[in-house]
Amino acid sequence: MEDLDNTKLPDFLAFNRKYYAPNNAVLVVAGDIDPVKTKKLVEAYFGPIPKGPAIERVNIKEDPITKQIVDTAYDANIQIPAIVAAYRTVGRYERA
Repeated sequence: MEDLDNTKLPDFLAFNRKYYAPNNAVLVVAGDIDPVKTKKLVEAYFGPIPKGPAIERVNIKEDPITKQIVDTAYDANIQIPAIVAAYRTVGRYERA
């Protein structure tokens, strides 16, 4: 919260312009649609929106996990116990 509290309006606007642009978005259309009509509607509503600046993607490469990690966390705001299991999987473009 400290970071958000110290951020000024121009910082938020710059972030919005950079990341909330058509070249960093995915549009999903589902249902019983007419593809030709839908493409025309998408172009009519979203076509005029200008492309944003190119976004530099950061490729984070993590070291493999070689042992089981067990941890316990406590939070005064949570009143019931929970068990969370997480697994790191191979990357999208990697072979298993």
